[in-house]
Amino acid sequence: MSEPTNATPLRIYTLLCNRDVDRALGCLSSLHSFCRDPFQQTIIDDGSLMPRDIERLHEAIPALEILSREEVEDQVGPKLQGKVNCQLYRKNHIFALKLIDSAMLSPGAFAQCDGDVLFLRPFQGFDRRPIGGEDVVFMKDSTTAYSISYLNRHFRHGRLRLPQFVNAGFMYADAGVFDLDFIEWFLGREEFRRHAWVMEQTAWAALGGRCRTHYFAPEQVAFPRGNMYFRDDSVCLHFISPLRHHLDDREYTNELTRRSSAHYASLAMLRTEPALYAGPLRDLSGRLYRRLRLRD
Repeated sequence: MSEPTNATPLRIYTLLCNRDVDRALGCLSSLHSFCRDPFQQTIIDDGSLMPRDIERLHEAIPALEILSREEVEDQVGPKLQGKVNCQLYRKNHIFALKLIDSAMLSPGAFAQCDGDVLFLRPFQGFDRRPIGGEDVVFMKDSTTAYSISYLNRHFRHGRLRLPQFVNAGFMYADAGVFDLDFIEWFLGREEFRRHAWVMEQTAWAALGGRCRTHYFAPEQVAFPRGNMYFRDDSVCLHFISPLRHHLDDREYTNELTRRSSAHYASLAMLRTEPALYAGPLRDLSGRLYRRLRLRD
């Protein structure tokens, strides 16, 4: 599936809303400061960005492409003719823009990077085309959160092969990974829609189960901790919603910058590792462990 090593710059897509612009400005700027792979970043407006938001984004990062909902619809809508499940999902769930629209907008391999991923040091390797052998690369989470119930995942008709621990907030997808017909089928299955808020992530995991799937090394692409501990080779931190308040803490972010600045002189290469899969017993034990830990 890989494209030639002399391919065009990697397309990176970020879904953004008005509420998150302040945080995203710092995170997006850090990507443009530290990523050494040639890339073109496109902001997909969820429909809430105001004219001043767009001005601020362009002032901070002139190279950004920002697509309004209308522009996205003009480009993607015609490609979904006859795909009634995809159309309904896009109408009702904003995360459809991360599942369907990024792939439909991209002419080949692409990446997605949420607006709450803060980069710490110079790096390369987000673009996996020169490396080859990796069809899709996700961030490795500490838990597995999918929209499919345990029974439907492992035992009932239509069960899917799903890698564990998929987080689609920072990911790379090679050309040909996204299968629109498969997604149309997936979105039409009621048993796959138990938890709507993770349908997009589950669909990406299902696509990953059909090809050569990897994770970015979790010590390099990590989640922040309150004590600001991170390894010397950490490249970025993903401030998911329970941790996003740290981005509003100036003392926290200043100290993070101070500590990571010691590594500005060296270039980190993103590493990967093969995805993990779990049968019924292993998945069940992991679910029980997570529930017990949450009670502590």
